[in-house]
Amino acid sequence: MKTKYLGCLNQSAQVDLQKENIELRRENESLKSELAYLRRIIFGKKSERFLSTEPPLPPGTLFSQKDKEENKVENLTETISYERSKPVSKQGGTLLKGPR
Repeated sequence: MKTKYLGCLNQSAQVDLQKENIELRRENESLKSELAYLRRIIFGKKSERFLSTEPPLPPGTLFSQKDKEENKVENLTETISYERSKPVSKQGGTLLKGPR
């Protein structure tokens, strides 16, 4: 069927149409793979949603000794005290009534 229509065109038009056909097929495959990737991100399992393109870091490089020394934080303590009134138990007396 392709040859039936291509026979009516000159040689250069046939070559142009074939190149365009190949280019459109490549674009179509690219768009299909992109659509599959986006569907996997949106609708996939949680473990499938994040696919990193960067290689993983070597072990022990995430927090190096240099960073620990530079960001040393002094051990600060804070003393907090407060008072509260405790209601008397039902067995031994009456309950304290607070403002309502």
